[in-house]
Parts: sequence; C-alpha cells; structure tokens
Amino acid sequence: MNKKFLIALLLLIPIFAVIVIAASSQRSPSACNGQWSLCSYANSNDLNRASTYVNATFNKSSRWYNYYFSTGNGAIIENVSVRADFFASRTNGYLNVRVSGDGGLTWGQNHIVGGNTLEQTYNIDVTNDLTWTPSKLSNANFRVNATCFKQGSGPNPTCNLDWIPVTVTYTPFNYTLSSNPLEAIVTQGDNSTTTVTASLISGNTQNVFLWTNNCPTNAICTFNSSNGYPTFNSDFKVQTYSDQNGTLNMTPVGNYNIVIWGYGDGVSKNTNFNLTVV
Repeated sequence: MNKKFLIALLLLIPIFAVIVIAASSQRSPSACNGQWSLCSYANSNDLNRASTYVNATFNKSSRWYNYYFSTGNGAIIENVSVRADFFASRTNGYLNVRVSGDGGLTWGQNHIVGGNTLEQTYNIDVTNDLTWTPSKLSNANFRVNATCFKQGSGPNPTCNLDWIPVTVTYTPFNYTLSSNPLEAIVTQGDNSTTTVTASLISGNTQNVFLWTNNCPTNAICTFNSSNGYPTFNSDFKVQTYSDQNGTLNMTPVGNYNIVIWGYGDGVSKNTNFNLTVV
C-alpha cells in the first residue's frame, strides 16, 4: 500500500469514529439514620457536622442513602467513590466506611480512614467492593455506612463527619438511528420502504421503540418491527393511495420529509426519510 495513502487513511479514521464519553455524577445523600448525632448534617458541604462520641468498647454507626443516581438502566458502571470529609477530636478517632447494593443486607469491605484532628477529605474507591449495576445504585438498594471507633489508648474521641457524597463514573447507553435509503420517489397508489437501523454505541443494549408522527396525508406508515434492542433493523413502509385504489382519499402529490423517532432508556434519536409522491 502506498505510504502516503496509508497516512491519509489513518488521519481520516478519527473523523468517522464514534466517540464514547463516560459520564460522572457526584450526589449527596438526602436521608440517614443511626447513632450519629444530627446525621443529616453530613448531607451537605457546609459548616454543620454530624458527630458522635465513642469509647474503646462501643462503636457508633449511621447509614446514608437516597443519593438519587440516574444513570439509566443500560449504563455500565466504571467507578464508584465515597468522599468522607472527616476529623476527630483526638488522633485515636477513626472512621470505617462500607457500602451496600442491596439495602443493607450485605456490605462490602472495610475502608478505614482517620487519625486526624483537622478536617481532611478522604476519597474512598469502592469500585471493587461490589459488582455494580444501575439497580444497586438505586435509592432502594444503595447505602453508605460510616462507623466511628476508637483505636489505641488515651481519652475517648468524638468523630465529626462534614460531608459524605458519592461519585459514580459510568458509560451510558447510547445508540444511533439511521435510514437507508434516505429518499425515494413513489407514484400515487404505490409504496416505498426504507430500512431503519438502530446501532448500539455504548452501554448495555436497551429496548428502543420506533414511531413517526408525520406520515403523509391519506397514507399509511408501518414498521415491520416497532421496537428492538440495538443493534437491529426495521423496515419502514409508506403506502400511498390514488383514486384508482377505489377511494377518494388520495395521497396528495408532493414532497414529504418524514421524521422517524427512536426512544429507549431515556435516549431519544431521529432520522429522516424524504419521500416524493408523483
């Protein structure tokens, strides 16, 4: 292959490539319960702090939940990270953070931070604690548990938690919608068909529904399959009518830009089919 041609080809590839971009969402909890005093003070990043006092034999825990993540059902979860803005009154005050994806029935591994008396931000990677799915991040299932405990000797500490948000990085479900051919000419009374293709770009495939709301006057528009899981094809047929069909409801002569829509898992796409009736 000619070297100059190969270089030109390589330069053109990025132009036609579909770029898949991961999304990131940081959410704060909106509910909590447990043994910490004023646990809701850790729901936001401000001057208020949840706190609790512990000793060598008695730890205290609270759970934070209702983070309202909205990744879509087809998202692939890439990373989950808990942020804990924490400090204790003494260097023997520590925090153990765990996460649950089943409403608190089971918990991931322990993540211990602390030993600091000035507020410090800890970013705790919990990606490998569970096999994450969008369902496990739902309000019904996702929980963050924080336990204050004393480690070592000395006076008993008070733990302070300023904020405990969670950041989720994910690849969302996405697809393209196209039609082939893009245009056609049809005589009154005949029909024309284009193939609509929904192609998966990223994420886990989800059910996509197809429809159009601007079929030509006195014509019938149908899909041989009105829904499917990308990547899939559906034949879109436009049946026109003339007075020779035994009806006075003829499809008017003219040009029609028919918009075909797809919708699935919160993602809307469209493509066009330009039909000329003669």
